Amino acid sequence: MNTPESADKKRKSPTGDLAAATPFPREILEHMHTILGPPPTSPLPLNSGINFDTDPIQLCISLSGTGARYRIIADPAPHISNPVERYEESLGSLDALCVSQGASWLLPRSKELLEAVVPPRRSALLAPYQKGVLWLAAEGGGRGVAIYVGMGIHPEPGDWDRVQAWLLNSGISPQALQKALDWVPPEASLVSVGIEGRGEDAFRLKIYWRAEDVKWETPSVDKAERNAWAEALSQEGTLRPSGVTYGLGLSSTGEVIDTKMDLCACPRCFHRSLSQWKPLLSTRAEALGLDPTPILKILDGDGLDIALVGLAHRMDGQKRMNVYLKPIS
Repeated sequence: MNTPESADKKRKSPTGDLAAATPFPREILEHMHTILGPPPTSPLPLNSGINFDTDPIQLCISLSGTGARYRIIADPAPHISNPVERYEESLGSLDALCVSQGASWLLPRSKELLEAVVPPRRSALLAPYQKGVLWLAAEGGGRGVAIYVGMGIHPEPGDWDRVQAWLLNSGISPQALQKALDWVPPEASLVSVGIEGRGEDAFRLKIYWRAEDVKWETPSVDKAERNAWAEALSQEGTLRPSGVTYGLGLSSTGEVIDTKMDLCACPRCFHRSLSQWKPLLSTRAEALGLDPTPILKILDGDGLDIALVGLAHRMDGQKRMNVYLKPIS
């Protein structure tokens, strides 16, 4: 899904452009500085897998029945080419973000996650992580934080074993874990795992995967509604399997909280301009009973493009539509 341009292409930091281009809450930009870490003293190539063009940040608008929430997702130290050094800097960004958000609860859980799924910090073992090991996220106007850990460039046979060991070590029973993983198709290729939340008593454990055969029916709480949403967005034809990511959110006891589908909006997946996206997103949000105004307001500005669109269904019937934005390169 995220196919970068030439690694030799040098970019300036996107921070200044975003400050001028987005009406997001001011603290969003402060979180961005915290996560990305100190900027290089001179322009360097950025090597991030968070977007298809190596830009290291996304701004997310999440629409639900209670309104809109805003958050930033960023790839720490994207200018550092050595994977071990980059990992060390990323851990420093994790510490700083947890301090700024009052999220000390996330640190021990992040340590357990990283120790379970990331190889020891030796260059040879971290070689598959040339685009970084982890991404961090923070909510604007709230206490929400998140860590997402990638599984490297290529799937490995032991990926699912390591993730299951992490989930069991987190306190989920074998029976609950098996019931949760029944939502995941056998051919699934693990993409990443993570932790999202606002506190020790309010967090989710996340699993993300892709499948060679794009099947709208797996998994979703409301299959008919998600089918209609996905088919409307993919009106140009069949989606690339690499452009569709599925997600599962679990409680600390292993209960399924929500299911999610993200569609990549890069030029390889959709040949669609921003002016074409706007009415389509508006229509899809309204069809879900959601107010698209916050998204349309953001997209009326300059400097941003669409990276991903997502739809999540909670087991209690609530739904949310996410639009992930990136700086225009």
